[in-house]
Amino acid sequence: MARPGSRPAVPRTAQRAVALAGIGPLAGPPWRWPVTAGALTYPFYLVHQSLGIPLAKGLVRAFPRLGPVPATALSVICALGLSLLVHRLVERRLGHRLRHRLTLGIRPPDRSARPALTRTT
Repeated sequence: MARPGSRPAVPRTAQRAVALAGIGPLAGPPWRWPVTAGALTYPFYLVHQSLGIPLAKGLVRAFPRLGPVPATALSVICALGLSLLVHRLVERRLGHRLRHRLTLGIRPPDRSARPALTRTT
C-alpha cells in the first residue's frame, strides 16, 4: 500500500511520458506507428480471441518443445498480421460506404434542394 501523500510510480511515469509526447522533445517527429497501432486495435479485438488463442493452443499441442511463451508470441504476431489485412482490405475500402449507409437515417434531410412549403390564400 502506498504511503499517504506519495504517488505510485506507474501513473507518475505515464504522466511524464504523455507530457514528453505532447510538449516535450518527443512532440516533433511525425511518427506513424501510433496511428497504425490505434487503427489495428478494433480488428485485433475481433480476431485475437477467435483465432489467436486457438492458434497458440494448437501450436503448443503440435510443437510441445516450443513452449507457451513463444507460441503466444507467434500467435500475437499472426493476429496482428491478420488485423492489418482486415484494416487495409475491409475497413479502408468499405468504411466510407458503410458509414454513409449507416448514417442515412440519422442525418437531417437536405432542405436546400426542395422549395419551402408556403401557404397561399
